[in-house]
Amino acid sequence: MSGLRRRTGSFLTRSDSVLHSTPAITIADVTADVIPTIAELADSCALESATTLNQGFLVSGYDAEDYRHFCDEAVDFIMAGDETLGVLGFALTLADDGGVMIGQVAVSPLTKRRGIGRLLYAELLRRHPEEEVAAEVVQQPLNVASMAFHEAMGFVFESELQGPRFRVGRWVRRPGDHDINVTS
Repeated sequence: MSGLRRRTGSFLTRSDSVLHSTPAITIADVTADVIPTIAELADSCALESATTLNQGFLVSGYDAEDYRHFCDEAVDFIMAGDETLGVLGFALTLADDGGVMIGQVAVSPLTKRRGIGRLLYAELLRRHPEEEVAAEVVQQPLNVASMAFHEAMGFVFESELQGPRFRVGRWVRRPGDHDINVTS
């Protein structure tokens, strides 16, 4: 699959038809040719773009250059999409003590709550069955959608940390927890 690009080269937008049936979604490694699309999707999920804090949001502020760097440095940098709709979401992991840290996950605002995030997480968990998988979720402002999602995916709240810009909660799934069905 070459970049999952739509004819316009971007992710699903408000002018596109919303998914009425489940298309054939493919998970693939992110390649350099889709970095502009990844950066555009991330921008659409930024806290500043959120119409409600209940929909989930990103606070990292990464740009296209950061995402190019992740192509080489991330443990995993994957995307979900299809040849017609383009990139519907992405996730990346970074090395963490004894496992991996989910550094970022984003799903197109128009395809949220349609299983794209679950597919991305299922793939990350499949790739790391014997490792702890952790995620940091912004606690202030409270990222309610992300907390509920992680809990549904079998992650448990471990601790709260003060980051450089935001207070975050550390959520983890340990190796024995990976048998939980994450695709239903």
